[in-house]
Amino acid sequence: MNYMPDNTIKEMFWTGESRLNRLRFLKRNLALAGFFFVTFFAICIALGITSGFDDITEETLMNHPAILFSVAALQIFCAVISYKLDVRRLKDLGKGKALAVINLICGLIGAGIVFVSILRLFISLYLLLAPGNKGANMY
Repeated sequence: MNYMPDNTIKEMFWTGESRLNRLRFLKRNLALAGFFFVTFFAICIALGITSGFDDITEETLMNHPAILFSVAALQIFCAVISYKLDVRRLKDLGKGKALAVINLICGLIGAGIVFVSILRLFISLYLLLAPGNKGANMY
């Protein structure tokens, strides 16, 4: 299969149909992280504006129902996009979806568990550093 550039946002992030090399995988994950942080700060600022910034502290901000719901929805959205990127990267490595599913489940469980965080770190490093298959593979 010859390389075909991704021209749209949907092709870049929302498909699991093609392969993804290391550099594009890194760039897209950095873009996804940037999107998450910009959106998170926009949500916090919007809450501050609507409440007049009067009673907003770090503790009340992180326990506000609107923030909790918005951030949970944002995390689920980013987890799905990350899963699709992982699947495409695994296709470039000639592997199945198993590691992507494990990484998704670990991401949804949360980062507070040390074992889960270490497992995600190793999976992410593997996806980032392992060279892809030269030429065609079964994907």
